[in-house]
Amino acid sequence: MKAETAGLLFAVATAVGGVALHLPGAAAQEQAEATEPRFSPQYERCVEGAASNAEEGTCLAEELTREKAKLNAAYSIALADARAESKVDFERGQRAWVTYRDATCAAKTVRGSGAAVSHYSCMIAITEARRAELADFWAF
Repeated sequence: MKAETAGLLFAVATAVGGVALHLPGAAAQEQAEATEPRFSPQYERCVEGAASNAEEGTCLAEELTREKAKLNAAYSIALADARAESKVDFERGQRAWVTYRDATCAAKTVRGSGAAVSHYSCMIAITEARRAELADFWAF
């Protein structure tokens, strides 16, 4: 690859799958921003006072609770918008997604003192991505 071309491309590892995407310039930046969790002000305040990985893990657990509440609201709206004949499959798909999220984050979690931070960060990122997906679920 030529040096000028390499300068225009960025390799972005997505938080959801750890898949490297090669996107030109602004698209790479947008992809990076879309896959990084956006933390609430409550989390930011909590983590400022965290003195250890365990305390940061507590902040992340609280953030995950908030993110799950937003996901459940998005799910409820998407379910209400579903055609009657699609609801059962939609609900089955959501249950399968929860299994996928939990197993993926269990596999990606590092062991040791950073385990909680690793686990909750993964859970938040994947949950946030699913919430965004549900917001436009029926648009095609």
